[in-house]
Amino acid sequence: MNLDLVVRGNDGEISTVRYEAVNAMLLNEFLQAHRKIEEQETAITELKSILAKLEANLKLPAGLGSCPTRWEYFSSRSASHLT
Repeated sequence: MNLDLVVRGNDGEISTVRYEAVNAMLLNEFLQAHRKIEEQETAITELKSILAKLEANLKLPAGLGSCPTRWEYFSSRSASHLT
């Protein structure tokens, strides 16, 4: 329980809970989370754009074919030694 919602009497014992403040606190938490999500969505969009540009720069010119992955390269070498 959030201590800001508790009202104590003169003796220090809990006398009541401020239920009317719960909605405001929940709305504040929601708005903070929503703002954070919007910031993350913006960052993701920017990162996707950067990634697309990097991928475009890595493409090989037409006619050169594709480069084999390390696995393809080494597995073809080891297979050729077996025959």
